[in-house]
Amino acid sequence: SFASIFAATNRADSIVNSKELTGSAIVDNKELTGSAIVDNKELTGSAIVDNKELIGSFIADNKELTGSFIADNKELTGSSIANNKELTGSFIANNKELTRSFIADNKELIGSSLAENKELTGSSIANNKELTGSFIANNKELTGSFIADNKELIGSSLAESKELTGSSIAENKELIGSSIADNKELTGSSIADNKELTGSSIENNKELIRSFLAENKGLTEIFIAENKDLSRSSSNEPIDSSTKYKKEDGSKRSLVADQPKLTESCHNTEEESGLSSSKAGAEGNSEHTDSSSTLDCNSVCEAAGECSTSTNAEDAASDALVEPLMEKHLLNSCWTLWFYKSDRSRVWLDSQLPVANFSSVEDFWRIINFAMPPSRLPPGCDYSVFRAGCPPMWEAPDNCNGGRWMLSLDRRSTEAALVDKAWTEALLMAIGEDFSDRVGRQICGLVVQIRSRHYRLCLWTRHAADQPGCFAVGRLFRSALQKAIQPDALPALILRGAC
Repeated sequence: SFASIFAATNRADSIVNSKELTGSAIVDNKELTGSAIVDNKELTGSAIVDNKELIGSFIADNKELTGSFIADNKELTGSSIANNKELTGSFIANNKELTRSFIADNKELIGSSLAENKELTGSSIANNKELTGSFIANNKELTGSFIADNKELIGSSLAESKELTGSSIAENKELIGSSIADNKELTGSSIADNKELTGSSIENNKELIRSFLAENKGLTEIFIAENKDLSRSSSNEPIDSSTKYKKEDGSKRSLVADQPKLTESCHNTEEESGLSSSKAGAEGNSEHTDSSSTLDCNSVCEAAGECSTSTNAEDAASDALVEPLMEKHLLNSCWTLWFYKSDRSRVWLDSQLPVANFSSVEDFWRIINFAMPPSRLPPGCDYSVFRAGCPPMWEAPDNCNGGRWMLSLDRRSTEAALVDKAWTEALLMAIGEDFSDRVGRQICGLVVQIRSRHYRLCLWTRHAADQPGCFAVGRLFRSALQKAIQPDALPALILRGAC
């Protein structure tokens, strides 16, 4: 018929102004150019499903197409969606080759993940299939690359954080989504180099300075979670807030007396088999381990908020900063926390660092709670708590005639929490000094050593020749350890020294 001949010979441009064509009119026509549909407002989305050669611009002015029309079409260019405001969020689901510009002018996408984020580049979502739509909803400043390498973040992780830069999460794969949710002031680099923080560690801390975390690899989450008042400090010059305290009469007293100058020749090595009869070799020098561990002395200094030295101006400022809100409960003696890290390239004495001084119950708990637990120190590290002015070395005048009680625990069969609790109980016994003066004079300090195969807790005594005093101290030491370790599981204590 005439109608059949007309339909067979009619060119594409004859359809340009026809408003009533149904979608099937184009389904089998592979040669139509994009402009053929430009003015046809009634075509349904399925009209193009099987037409792979149409130019991307054919949808530019067509506002009624449904989102599914692109689902199977992999060759459309990004501009095809640029002016289409009613597409549903599913339009990207199966289309991997769209260029970044496809989001630029589309404000009404139901996929809320991009709704308010104008600066994301197309590549930001390309490789991340598991992120939920809401994760970017309120974050205006994130750059496109921040998600590219992080596949495990949950949607809410960035929802309320406006100032994080793209790199802040790029290298940290283990943070849970809530870790940054309530922290508005952290800059991007603050988390970038810290792989061990759990999500809750930063959640409630609004005032942390980025440099504090950036160089501190081993801080425990409790230290950051509960410390709201940290100020900016350099890892190389930690702030000393308690080298001095006030006596009850208002005058100041020094907690660390001038240490005797010891030469390198004073220290010999101690073999793994035990201490020599002359006590040659310091406690911390046994079992040297690899010095490449991430923990260093400055980390421990910052964790405790202390340093071994400060200027007069710093002392004055520090006293003002730590002025107690209520009267402190003073101890009978002043004590010093020391940290040692094995390093074969350094003189042993240079590896012993006085970290913090304390002379009250409150200061003791502040240090214990904020410092890394012993069980989390790498092998080759020691903590020592000794009376102020008495360094943890056998050559010191207070130690040279003494001995030590030792407890060794196999790392393979000992829970880390038991070691930490045993250390704390032993410290409480020593600094509490709830015993006779004779016993009290015997106690110089305590040491906990972390080694590759075992933990070792030691109590150093002052006078090895005073056998009754030595054994009285040993009984107190064992009694304190039994508060952490069941008596039937507690190994025998070993006494080393002349007594």
